[in-house]
Amino acid sequence: MPIRKNINKNNLQQVSSKNSQAEPSFPWKVEDVAQACCVSVRTVAKWCKGKYIPYIKVGKSVRFSPDAVNSALKKFVVQEASR
Repeated sequence: MPIRKNINKNNLQQVSSKNSQAEPSFPWKVEDVAQACCVSVRTVAKWCKGKYIPYIKVGKSVRFSPDAVNSALKKFVVQEASR
């Protein structure tokens, strides 16, 4: 299942800047990733299930490395076409 939301360079910069504002930079919870990427918690769960973003399972909890999420989402940046 492909990621339907187009992520541009501005969104990735916002995710990076939110990383510096967060209390602990690691680990992020599902809610933190959803808020940083402006998507729902369910979308983050689908990204995990489809292995689009790396995650760490701690018991029943799922945690994310902000750097790993940023690098994984950079694969989906849509380049503007040159005219």
